[in-house]
Amino acid sequence: MTTPFIGFAALSTLLLFPAAAQAQQPWIDAGQQAMIQHYNNLIEQQSTPGQEDAVEDARRARGARGAVDAAQDERCDREAVKEKLRPEYERRVRSEGEEAAVAWLREKASEAGRYAAQNC
Repeated sequence: MTTPFIGFAALSTLLLFPAAAQAQQPWIDAGQQAMIQHYNNLIEQQSTPGQEDAVEDARRARGARGAVDAAQDERCDREAVKEKLRPEYERRVRSEGEEAAVAWLREKASEAGRYAAQNC
């Protein structure tokens, strides 16, 4: 009687261990991301020997082009986003009530904040 119980206890402990180990892992492994970037830089350098200056110029050009696009994007302007959401918010207040409208607005503001954090 005790042998099956001990076996069951040991097996259930082993089944729980992977879940506990996974819970401790970070969502984003910054070291792994840095290694991937480093690897990509090495590949880029090896595929263009003697052209390091041209590669740097191309990187700067890509970065500058991205900055210009972000400046022109109205989703990066908080006031423009507010004005765009205002009519729909007011319509929802009238039709669904303030609580539902606030919940919708929180969701849209959260989406807009995530977009701005990644792209602006």
